[in-house]
Amino acid sequence: IYDIPQYPWRGLMIDVSRHFITKEVILQNIEALATAKMNVLHLHLTDDQGWRVESKVFPKLHEVGSNGDFYTQNDIIEIVDFASSRGVRIVPEFDLPGHASALLAAYPEYGSRKEGGYNIQSAYGVYPASINPVNQDFYLFYAALIKEMITLFPDAYIHIGSDEVVSKDWENNSDILNFMESKQLNGSKDLQTYFNLRISDVLRRAGKKMIAWDEALHPELIKSDLTIQAWRTHDIVNEAIVNNTPAILSTGWYLDHKKSAGEMYLINPKEAKDAVHVNPDPDNWIAYELSSPHPLITQKGILFLFGPKENMRGLISLMDRNSSFDRATIEDGQLFFDYISATGEVNAHFDVNGDQIEGNLNISFIGIPMTGKKIGAHDMEGGMMLPTFKKPAIPTLAQAEKILGGEACMWSEWVDNKTINSRIWPRTLAIAEKLWSPIEWTTDVDDLYRRIDAVTPEFEEIGVIDDSYQLRVISRWSQNPLELKEIYKLTQLLEEVKQYSRWSFHLNQTIETPLDRVADIVAPESIISRKFNLLVEDYLIERKDEQLKEINKSVQSWIPLYGNLKGLFSRQSKLQEVEFLALALSDLAKVAERKIDQGQFNAEEVKHYEKLKKEAQLGRGGVLLPCASGLISFIENYDL
Repeated sequence: IYDIPQYPWRGLMIDVSRHFITKEVILQNIEALATAKMNVLHLHLTDDQGWRVESKVFPKLHEVGSNGDFYTQNDIIEIVDFASSRGVRIVPEFDLPGHASALLAAYPEYGSRKEGGYNIQSAYGVYPASINPVNQDFYLFYAALIKEMITLFPDAYIHIGSDEVVSKDWENNSDILNFMESKQLNGSKDLQTYFNLRISDVLRRAGKKMIAWDEALHPELIKSDLTIQAWRTHDIVNEAIVNNTPAILSTGWYLDHKKSAGEMYLINPKEAKDAVHVNPDPDNWIAYELSSPHPLITQKGILFLFGPKENMRGLISLMDRNSSFDRATIEDGQLFFDYISATGEVNAHFDVNGDQIEGNLNISFIGIPMTGKKIGAHDMEGGMMLPTFKKPAIPTLAQAEKILGGEACMWSEWVDNKTINSRIWPRTLAIAEKLWSPIEWTTDVDDLYRRIDAVTPEFEEIGVIDDSYQLRVISRWSQNPLELKEIYKLTQLLEEVKQYSRWSFHLNQTIETPLDRVADIVAPESIISRKFNLLVEDYLIERKDEQLKEINKSVQSWIPLYGNLKGLFSRQSKLQEVEFLALALSDLAKVAERKIDQGQFNAEEVKHYEKLKKEAQLGRGGVLLPCASGLISFIENYDL
């Protein structure tokens, strides 16, 4: 057998800062990575919620910054040796200059806030705690820290993070502002680049190469030995490699977004489908400067609209990234448009009042208030000129070789030791194959699932595919065998809500909150629901009797489910979050039964079904009922 990988970098990132992940679970995942022919484990070791590795040179890092949960140096040596024996590299990440609350809780003198007051964070979010880039003592501190850390981590790369830097504390520090003026640094982006260049120099002197998240991409850093890891948009990969900067793709492979294995399988590192394509109209355009008080929007942006009302399109620039949309609508003083971002679908709604707009960008479940002021237009005197928009980078074949590969990313806000493996495996097998096999062999999604089923026993033996925690939680809810059977059946049909929508259901979640809700024990993808939906899809094309029998078998199984669980819902508050979905499943199954038996409904039944159909597809308690779409499709297309 002659077989070689398509990419040299086939990785998994595990965030061990938000929830600390024990050494034993890390070792399990290394074994699983090797089995999947993946060769990089990227450990996100530091963040606002904790510093997770022992330092004997600067012991307050783990003594103050970890809340007692950290890897000893002997733990790291064991992890690295275990990984090395299986062909897996360990790449550490020490996140700077933002996401630095834990570091600054231990050593506040390196912070940008003169009054200090840094604390480890227990809640999640993006915090303003940042390293002071003009404090020259910090670079000595960092050099001494790296000198120690490279004795533990022998890999050629050190990841510096450099993502989501909130510039608030920089802008409120007169020393930093004076330094920026003296160095002719134009804004926080240039200051962050100055910092990154200094860090790059420290790493180079230590014999290491630097990786950073895509916010670090800057013309000045192209001269350094930098590798970019793209997370916000896929087109950053092309932007990097055409500028001779190696790149690693993670956009679309965020496991905490709960995309299906099939969706992630169709991502090709060499095809940036989210690249910005905009067709400017120099004879019909308008530009608004955008601003927001929301902490997620740390910089001003610009919105461009092109063309007449009946064919309006545009581009929005926020957080140093551009997104385009090919349809915008203005009706009765209301502006609407939508586009896809790294954090999910964005829906925009603005009131237009003369030269002002005011409204919201709704990103996932988060509504970000935003105002805009007209600053240019084709018919505006004294306004800004229409800029030249950079076309999407199109790499040559030689430049495409700068794509090192990709990483699945498992951020741990919503997982802990007991649940993390269920969010990583088996979906990561889709990414593993994409990074190993030729693109022309990785397009058949149905065959992907067949082969995942075939190799699942290997990963069960390793221990990363295991429903024991799910069964333990369920057993706490009831001792009744029938109830246990039915609640297990229900959880197999549910899946966790997508992207960051979980925040809207459990807004006050912190590190201390137990992960024992229904949303924590269901899979990110319900395979049973997927198979049912495919069965319906095939039946509606082929109309085979055996297919109808299988559909009816499921329908008959689901009809009594809610009745069998009604008493349990009344006793268990955590189950009440998903009670409606159990009721909707049983009711939809009853409708499907009636359609099979009679083929039609009366007016009252139609009214009930229309309401049920809409609500059954909404999330409840952080979970979805994906088989609802299959039941609805069957009900609306079945003929006697």
